[in-house]
Amino acid sequence: MYISPSFSTINCQICSKPSHGNHFGAISCRACSAFFRRAVLKNYSILRCKNGDGKCKGDICKRCRLEKCLKAGMSDKKFQLDRDLISSTRKNIPPSMEYFLGRPVFIIFCETDIPESNRSFIDFTKLIEKATNLFKNRGNKLYVGMNTLNQLTYALNQNHGETEPGFCWEIRKNDILKFWEANFLKVADWLTYCDKFQELPLQMRIQLLKSIWMAWICLQRNSLTANRKRQSGVEDKICYWSDDCLIDSENVELDISWITRYSREQFEYFIMPSGNFHMDSLIEPLLDLQPTNQELTYMLTIFTFRYAAKMFSGEFENLNEKIIEVLADDLHSFYLNEMKMKNYAGRMAKMMQIVNVLERDFHQKTEKVQLARIFNVITVDFSHPEMIFAAK
Repeated sequence: MYISPSFSTINCQICSKPSHGNHFGAISCRACSAFFRRAVLKNYSILRCKNGDGKCKGDICKRCRLEKCLKAGMSDKKFQLDRDLISSTRKNIPPSMEYFLGRPVFIIFCETDIPESNRSFIDFTKLIEKATNLFKNRGNKLYVGMNTLNQLTYALNQNHGETEPGFCWEIRKNDILKFWEANFLKVADWLTYCDKFQELPLQMRIQLLKSIWMAWICLQRNSLTANRKRQSGVEDKICYWSDDCLIDSENVELDISWITRYSREQFEYFIMPSGNFHMDSLIEPLLDLQPTNQELTYMLTIFTFRYAAKMFSGEFENLNEKIIEVLADDLHSFYLNEMKMKNYAGRMAKMMQIVNVLERDFHQKTEKVQLARIFNVITVDFSHPEMIFAAK
């Protein structure tokens, strides 16, 4: 894209920062042009203003930012594919799933083989061995005077560092593998603080861990993001990648070339919106609830064992009921003795709503990823695929 010298002295018509050319009909910076492209693809026009009046100032919401783009003259009809570097990538977005998969709808369910030489393999065997050793050699993690909820809360806080997180600007294959290992073992360690979980057969504990760890991390990470957003007033695009690392989800450089032969834009549009860094469906209710550490622990535990009850059924359903009963008693004690709160039905309802949203979104994401695996959109094989694709 050729940039006229005069553009270097003109500010972006949307955010007033230095511009980088004419994008979609308005002089704008790369960040605002990229935002407008996403806004068109993801239909941000259905969103409401976060302040309710449509007149955000400073840290404006997505709805108001989109309105500024439109008022500046941006339009999807003005995509300049031969001139605009950013907008030109939109021609790579297939109009439908059959185009994305590369076959017409009447043979969409016929799998296309990918040569073995073009596939990679991730072996989780040693990682599962580490988790198994954690379960076998948990040691004495029970503390006198601590009920189950407080023990699990202690474990949750122990895993979260107190240092200020830094920023990560690029995520490569090794970063993702390290993230998986650290968080898989973090969830494994947290589970050892639950007596009822430790009573389960070892194989069942491992199977449950492999199935729920990603959703557990999702809720915990989104809770950190919501808490930081509430305390610091950071923009929506800033979120937690890990306990000690923040990312700008709109601008972070994410390498997925080792996962799929499709572009990041295609992969996110059809399979994993927003790079799966944060979920607005969780952020908003978490901001509304502002959960304490005990309440977050309660939600994580309820999700874990409700999922296990559906997964194993039978005798586990009885164990699930016992765990829920124990946690309910512990939470009741927390509200009365520490929060001095007698009427907490409203908070309980909000917590269960968050758990239901997590279960729903986790299920939908799992189905999409499983389809991606079936149709060879994902070109990686795993020694234990249930860790990534989740058990049904």
